[in-house]
Amino acid sequence: METAREKGNKKFKEGDYLAAREQYTLALALSPQDPLLWSNRAASHLKAGFPELAIVDAKKAETLLLKRGAAKDTLFFKIKYRYSEAAAALGVYEHAAEKLDAVLKEKNIGNIITNLDIKLYKQKRKEYREKAAKQKIIAEQRIENQSSLQNLLYDPLTHLMSMGSFASTGCYPWDTRTRNRMSKKTIQRLQRDLDLLSEKKLLSIEKIEFTSSVKDNSVTMVPGNPQLGIFAATDILKDTTILEEDPFITAHNYFQDVCDFCLIPLLPEENYRCENNTACIEVWCGAKCFCAAKELYHRPLCGKIESQTDPIISYTQKCFSTRCLTRLGVLKIFAIARTRNICPLDISEIGHLTRLTAPQNVMNGKWPWLQNFVPHYDHTLKILDINPYDLRYDFWIYLTCFSIFDANSFGHMHPVLKRPHSSWLNQIISLINHSCEPNTQDEEIFSDREDFIDQNKRGTRAHSCRQRLKAARDIKKGEQIFISYCETGANKIVRFKNLMQQFGFECSCSLCERESPKTWILSRGLTSTYEHVQYTE
Repeated sequence: METAREKGNKKFKEGDYLAAREQYTLALALSPQDPLLWSNRAASHLKAGFPELAIVDAKKAETLLLKRGAAKDTLFFKIKYRYSEAAAALGVYEHAAEKLDAVLKEKNIGNIITNLDIKLYKQKRKEYREKAAKQKIIAEQRIENQSSLQNLLYDPLTHLMSMGSFASTGCYPWDTRTRNRMSKKTIQRLQRDLDLLSEKKLLSIEKIEFTSSVKDNSVTMVPGNPQLGIFAATDILKDTTILEEDPFITAHNYFQDVCDFCLIPLLPEENYRCENNTACIEVWCGAKCFCAAKELYHRPLCGKIESQTDPIISYTQKCFSTRCLTRLGVLKIFAIARTRNICPLDISEIGHLTRLTAPQNVMNGKWPWLQNFVPHYDHTLKILDINPYDLRYDFWIYLTCFSIFDANSFGHMHPVLKRPHSSWLNQIISLINHSCEPNTQDEEIFSDREDFIDQNKRGTRAHSCRQRLKAARDIKKGEQIFISYCETGANKIVRFKNLMQQFGFECSCSLCERESPKTWILSRGLTSTYEHVQYTE
């Protein structure tokens, strides 16, 4: 009987790279410490068009090979070459050239690989260096022309040169969980949760199909892209409170003392410290939030984070957009999964949420590849004591969780520092779709700090980011509930760019349809603006 490895090799030779990838993954489940299997899967990912996954597989293969302490053989050089190929496919040519340069400097290379291979490596290194030189010229021009790039808290040239891109639909083809995302059973479960949050049972969750496609001078609704939406189950009068919800996950960048669970700002004398570890830097507003955090995610994180030296926190504190807090959000998602001993994508509270898809008319359907994705992924696994070869926490799962948090989270900027301060993810409110003229108004119930503290003293289990939705006008039964993902007072050009850059879609709501200019005009020439926003985060 053929082994999974043999089946994978056969499928690879036939050119069926996804099937080969599936077989190599099955083999890795049995032999996770085999560098050859990781190398083979890296090749499958690369051929199938997933260089962002290939580069991590190649890195794991190299680490395992070096751990064995064996003499460097042809597999070692093959892994290095595949890593370089993946970096080049991501568009990080300088990094790809550096990898090949290191390979060509290895002692006795001529005794291990053929002269033809050495010639190929040199040709590729030259090609990548030439492309990197062109990238540097473009990057320097952008820095000179865009003053905001000159104000970054890190070297803009190094940052831009380490950037690439990868194709993303928000869902990998082997991710079977998406089939259950909008199943009848899932919708029924979500409806029960929604009924608890909307006491009068004013709302219902339904499956809808919509996506906008811009062609020449018109916006067309294309069926076949199902999503979930929330609808009025009865007539709702203006100013009626229709929904209240606390976040499921919160994240903050440690600029100041805030409750790690509910994000309320704290004075030094109000800090409630971890009961289990004096070295733990996290603080809470009281025993209730501490116990809730401990039950949900805190145990595997306890005492593991150093706010001054943690690479993820250090990165988020230098960024300008709340979306960079996604890394800390994903860290908490992985911590929840570690606590429950499951795959992060099996967390029921987030499995139904949509994934962020890169728009086709901006960067050709690609998201920026950030060079620190991999070290931040490695760091996440390390501080949570997760085996890096545990396939439940594979890199594609990390990127998928990144996509989920990025597409569905809300955030705050620090009012004084003008830096991202906090971000959070809701289980139900995150399902509500966007309109530039929403029929609801969103408010944070405990935005006033003193009111929040008073509620907690009375014994009320309050959350400082609890959100309340009220009807902004009369809403008829069957009408979809909308919130706005952008500033409602902004003009159409600002709204269009914000929505495209942050969420990857073109709005075709009634307001956008009425206002000028037409969406297809706005789509032209957006790429450079989009790249700027994404590259600077």
